[in-house]
Amino acid sequence: MATLSTQKISKLNANSPFSCYEACKKQLLKAVDWDEKSELTKALKEYVSVAERLRSLLRNGQGSMTREKWIDFQNQVSKTLGLVDERIDALSKSTNSSLPVIVDKTAKKHNVTGTQLRSGRNKTANMKGILSPSEKNENFEKILGRIQSEIVVSSPGIKWDQLVGLDSVKNVIHETIVLPSRRPDIFRGLRAPCRGLLLFGPPGNGKTLIAKAAATECESCFFSISTSSLTSKFFGESESLVKGLFYLAKRRQPSFIFIDEVDSLLSVRNEGEHEASRRLKTEFLIQFDGLNTTGEDRIFVMAATNRPWDLDEAVRRRFTKRVYIPMPDGTSRKAAILSLLSKGGIKSSLSIADVEQIVHMTKNFSYSDLAALTREAALCPIRELGPKIVRIQENRIRPLRKDDFVEALKTIRPSVCEEQLSKYIEWNESFGVTAK
Repeated sequence: MATLSTQKISKLNANSPFSCYEACKKQLLKAVDWDEKSELTKALKEYVSVAERLRSLLRNGQGSMTREKWIDFQNQVSKTLGLVDERIDALSKSTNSSLPVIVDKTAKKHNVTGTQLRSGRNKTANMKGILSPSEKNENFEKILGRIQSEIVVSSPGIKWDQLVGLDSVKNVIHETIVLPSRRPDIFRGLRAPCRGLLLFGPPGNGKTLIAKAAATECESCFFSISTSSLTSKFFGESESLVKGLFYLAKRRQPSFIFIDEVDSLLSVRNEGEHEASRRLKTEFLIQFDGLNTTGEDRIFVMAATNRPWDLDEAVRRRFTKRVYIPMPDGTSRKAAILSLLSKGGIKSSLSIADVEQIVHMTKNFSYSDLAALTREAALCPIRELGPKIVRIQENRIRPLRKDDFVEALKTIRPSVCEEQLSKYIEWNESFGVTAK
């Protein structure tokens, strides 16, 4: 039986549609290289050649392929052709080239609509990430617009006196952030402030409010970051968002970047991590390191987390000041309860002695726990009224009593256990900064 020689098999394989498509992609990379080097005329010539070969494949490439395989192959080639056509259109306008641009007549023949062929308009990054300068500027402006609309808060409007307790923490932040922003002439050289500060501790103790108050005191543009703000399903867009964030912060300095729940964004890197997440972290660390900033820039980064032990070591190093936000002590809990009662618009018959007893009963309560407890206690007089609540006048509702708080304590419990608190204390002893 006659057999095909190796040479003949290689020749047949080289002429197969898949081999021809691979050859087209290699030529496309060559065109992209010329494009990168701003050799636009040479790039356009290669793009036109690639487009002609791709159209030839769409016309004559089915061969012995089954209908299903041919449809899949046809769609793949059409997408690539759409990208190439877009680039040809852009280069033809920018170079005023006289090269003939072939109008695709295979679209109707192969039931490929113009929309399908042009679906790569915003996906030219697939072609080795190459965009013309005008396209790059346009895309970057879109990213800056997204940051502007989703992240930037010109002034949080939170004052220090709105924060109850936390005096030692305020002192550290005042020295680290506020004073250098007001006297940059003094805080330079060895006195130059650190670029990053990490607030860590159990949830519900005002870490976000502290950051907003610090930004207000510094009279800085406030950038509020969350994981969703910097993540995208599109390839490479997350890194662009990070670059855009620091670019905009530099342009609007003095700037204050706050990253809430930073552990969800900059957690420990590992082997099983997704490549997109690793690229995002790497880009953030590079930008954070100040590679694109000067010593005169006034950009500060503050982050907050309830899980500091989950942070990557490189991230921990960049946050040189790591401040523990503890659970409120007795004095702070008393001040918080009195503040809630005075601002709540509800009558109260509590004496100072009553408040002291409530403070004693709320050990290990966070500020948010105390707020929940006070709200629950405020509902007790309402529950006593039953159906009468529909007709009774507001001034006839009895004031709050200590018994209401005792009843509320049956429902509202501390949100952080002793074991968890000891973990925070241990991490603070290893990596934290003592607040004086």
